[in-house]
Order: sequence, then structure tokens, then C-alpha cells
Amino acid sequence: MDPLPGRAGVLDALRAVGYRIGMAEKPSDPTRKTPKERENERDARLKKALRANLARRKAQARARKGRQDEQD
Repeated sequence: MDPLPGRAGVLDALRAVGYRIGMAEKPSDPTRKTPKERENERDARLKKALRANLARRKAQARARKGRQDEQD
């Protein structure tokens, strides 16, 4: 069934020149990031999270060591 009933002649003409109904290419979005840009942003977020996690673990280790020194 055609998506545009009553337009069979137009649709046939479009199909004759290779136009696929429902398969038209969407216009490209100029603000859309390339896969490489997305990958770089993802890597930056992961590195930031890893640095924060490492800093937190170091702070916990220092606090643990401080508590042990107090007990001795």
C-alpha cells in the first residue's frame, strides 16, 4: 500500500527515477559529531572518571593509614 493514496502517478514517476519511498536520505545535521569526535569525548569522560576514582582511592588509603598510625 502506498503511503500517499491518490498519488500513484507521482509515486510511479518517482520510482522510475530511482526514488525509494520511505528511504529518502535525511538531511545531514551540521551539529552532529563525527564518530571520531564522539570517541574522543567518550575517552575524555572515561579518563576523567578514572582520575577521580584513583584520587578517591588514594584519599581513602591515606585516611586508613592515618587511623592505623593513631592506633599504634
